[in-house]
Amino acid sequence: MAPSMGKKGKNIFPSFDDGDVEIKLSETPKDVYILHSFVLALHSPFFKTSLSERWAASGDTALIVPGSKIRWKYELRFEEKSNLAILTRDQGVPPEDSSKTELLTKTTAALAHTDESALFTERQSVVSTHRQLLGLFYTIPPKYEPTFEATKTAIVRLVSLADMYTCTPITTMAVENLLYSFMPTILNACHTTPTAMISLATEVKSTWIFKEAATHLIGFCVEDFEKLEGELKELHLLKYFQHARSELRIGLMVVEQLLFVTPYTTNAGMSGRLYTLFREFLSVSIRGGKGSGMKRGYAQLYHQVANGEWVKSSTWASLLRQHNLLASPGVFPTNSLSNHKGDTSAILQGVLKNCTRLKKAPGTSDGLTCIEVDDKNLPWNLEDVSKPHSTLEDLFKD
Repeated sequence: MAPSMGKKGKNIFPSFDDGDVEIKLSETPKDVYILHSFVLALHSPFFKTSLSERWAASGDTALIVPGSKIRWKYELRFEEKSNLAILTRDQGVPPEDSSKTELLTKTTAALAHTDESALFTERQSVVSTHRQLLGLFYTIPPKYEPTFEATKTAIVRLVSLADMYTCTPITTMAVENLLYSFMPTILNACHTTPTAMISLATEVKSTWIFKEAATHLIGFCVEDFEKLEGELKELHLLKYFQHARSELRIGLMVVEQLLFVTPYTTNAGMSGRLYTLFREFLSVSIRGGKGSGMKRGYAQLYHQVANGEWVKSSTWASLLRQHNLLASPGVFPTNSLSNHKGDTSAILQGVLKNCTRLKKAPGTSDGLTCIEVDDKNLPWNLEDVSKPHSTLEDLFKD
């Protein structure tokens, strides 16, 4: 199964001298590939069905090659004035509707200054994606431009194409490797534009991206979450996240109760101050009828405590001064928070579960900073994401 060789021994892939399937992606000779029917059929039910009678083929419907092999031919044909295309068997006799479909032709220069130039460019992208997909049948990974936006677009196209040819599994590892190469960018985007990352994760079925972005959405304050409801509705995931947040709210109400019944004294050191800090913030919220309101301040406070950061907010300093816990407008030093945050976190750990973030920044805490969606409750593992989950345990990991 030796690949054809080009100039200076360079592989022209995917194209094999002993192949029995010819795939023509365009009228350009370099876009004609000779592959193996058993490889295509092994990974793709689409090709398996199409090639099921290959060994019985004869006559004008097949091309006889040296060694008495039968080579079946496919062409990538585009719909007229469209970038929609699919590989179609060339059976030697033009189909009745052949005039409505066409191959990509060598007209780049002619179209450079016409209204059709954009369409030609789009069709080139379709051809390129087919080329990369064929490579994956032989475990040749795709390569894209070193920018996340360009790679993201290419990945979505590749996964969509693989779905059309029923060979999605062959793209999984390659797609994940490409996404991991942009991990810092993606982790930041999960925080700044979580709905965009939720959309990407859903399209390419990326578990780690979905969980990371979902973490932020589930923990958003009410005001910030409401701003994203329209986008989530377009993704058909609004009810999904509303239910997740309602379960979190129930858990937070339990936390509030535990905080108010936990014994403490003003001489309990830093852990006592932390308890008081949470309690006083919650007291203000509860008195206003907003208990477990998922307000911005609560999330910010917990994030700062869990990550051992300095609490600089005047809101928290004011609360401490009101209860004679801080003599002057200062900060909680990092080491003090780090030494005592465990006591407070112990109260919260039943609800704010730990999520092991990928490649966490140096110095950040493994504290309880998020809720992680369980694998069985990922959207693509559910029959209907609009249906509510039964319990908190069903929605989140144990």
